[in-house]
Amino acid sequence: MLGAKPRQEAVGHVIGIVAGSLAATPRFFLLFLPRDASGARSASALLSERFPMPAAVQWKGVADLIARGIGHLPASAVVAMATAAALAVLLEVLRVRTRGGGVAYGMRRGLLEMGIESNDGHGQGHGSPSKASRKTMVRLKEIAEAAGVSVMTVSKALRDRRDVAVATKARIRALSESMGYVPNLSAMGLRSRTTRMFGLIIPATTDPVYARVQLAIEQNAADQGYDLLFAQSLGMADREEAALRRFLARGVDGIFLSPVQCMPRPTPYLDEVRRRGIPLVVLGHRTPCCEGFANVETDDLAASASATRHLLELGHRRIAFLAGPQASPSAQERLQGYRRALREAGIEGDDRWVFNAGSTIEEGTHAALQWMQEKTDVTAIQAVNDLVAIGAAEALLNQGFRIPQDVSVVGYGNILAAEHFRAPLTTVRQPKLRLGAVAMDLMLSWLKDGKPASRRIPAELIVRASTGKASAG
Repeated sequence: MLGAKPRQEAVGHVIGIVAGSLAATPRFFLLFLPRDASGARSASALLSERFPMPAAVQWKGVADLIARGIGHLPASAVVAMATAAALAVLLEVLRVRTRGGGVAYGMRRGLLEMGIESNDGHGQGHGSPSKASRKTMVRLKEIAEAAGVSVMTVSKALRDRRDVAVATKARIRALSESMGYVPNLSAMGLRSRTTRMFGLIIPATTDPVYARVQLAIEQNAADQGYDLLFAQSLGMADREEAALRRFLARGVDGIFLSPVQCMPRPTPYLDEVRRRGIPLVVLGHRTPCCEGFANVETDDLAASASATRHLLELGHRRIAFLAGPQASPSAQERLQGYRRALREAGIEGDDRWVFNAGSTIEEGTHAALQWMQEKTDVTAIQAVNDLVAIGAAEALLNQGFRIPQDVSVVGYGNILAAEHFRAPLTTVRQPKLRLGAVAMDLMLSWLKDGKPASRRIPAELIVRASTGKASAG
């Protein structure tokens, strides 16, 4: 049995349809409506003008219409007019007394279905569209009528179905564009159980590496007809969790994640992603809490080892390493690559050559100043990333060191600033745009065929002016 509010909406719906039907019938009103400059006025236009008016003004207009037209109408039309007037009065009373309630909402639905606007002057309420959106909304039915085809044909043509002729699809698409048709993605999502949206979480847009990865993902998503929801974790697990929960609530089709380094604590939000079977592609090295997901990463071990070998080939034997966060898998892999290259060259690494430097320019400057204070006798510095390398090189230059005559410096990442630094930086080119493109390939493959294999992408060394032969001393 219907509750009170559904019953009210049903009553209002019927009233709106009946009143709208009478108002929209040309033979009913066009006989006696006052003419404007163009010679005609539509019934729906007149009613939409009058509904917002105060009752005294509104119904005086109705009375004028009746007085003007009654002498020229047959009895059936007079009865129809009287019925319409009575319904109009009822509409006004209900609208005033149930403003915002179930009857008013039902009335609006009924009037809208009959092509007549009703405005109660107190906002839209109940999620009803604005006047502007009602006037500009183009429906498949209207396109079908203009094209002389069925609604189903229009729907198939706009979805590029094969069972519609190419010429017909082109004609319908051109017509829909000229009419200003915009598909209702929410409705399409309900039918297809997809949202055509991906979620992306990166540490920060100020990170020059992830900014390029984000650009590639966004471009490739747009090419495939997907929108991108975006969030920054800023290295905080609670922000990452909140973003994942928002994405789950929005029903995204897949998630790209550069994870905050996992702690040995439960990660229920990632467990929920697994439980729902939502594809998740990890940007970078997979951490223990991201098991079961696909990932795309740079071969940091091999790339870092190649940078160390470059310094060894220049005659450097005492090479410092400015290390990144211990919780970062990529930073630890770069440190391992450095140590492997030293071992392969028969050099016993000295722990005094390794400085914890973090990941920023400021932290690179601090690590370089620490190295100067400890007077460690090295001839080259290898950094975990370009920002740390630039910070260290800046500190060295400010203290009177010459690069590379006194100290060679190598970075990692090949960010834009590396090439334009005072001493153009030798570095490892991290394929940022390719990382984003491969991440999208993995996502699309997962959606189509199931979980794909993870990908490991090689990086290359770029030699510039910051490295040179080791000094004789």
